[in-house]
Amino acid sequence: MLNSADTSVSDVSTSFKRLQAERLAADAVLRELSPLQTMQDIDGLRDYLQNLGLKTEVHIRLPCNVYSDVLFMDRFLKMRSNV
Repeated sequence: MLNSADTSVSDVSTSFKRLQAERLAADAVLRELSPLQTMQDIDGLRDYLQNLGLKTEVHIRLPCNVYSDVLFMDRFLKMRSNV
């Protein structure tokens, strides 16, 4: 019975140390790649990721819109020159 309890405490301790190391690594990545300092700033993380997603969407859509505009103008000018 005591051996089982020792094993359980050891497993919990090992898991805690692993989770702590992962949290510290994630916080380091956040500090490096964002204005955030820690994963505990949940609202800040959510806002940052939403803003990043919007910026990405704009950068993806903008070239598509420009290309569509160029095609439209090209067709318009060709139609106008044929008239």
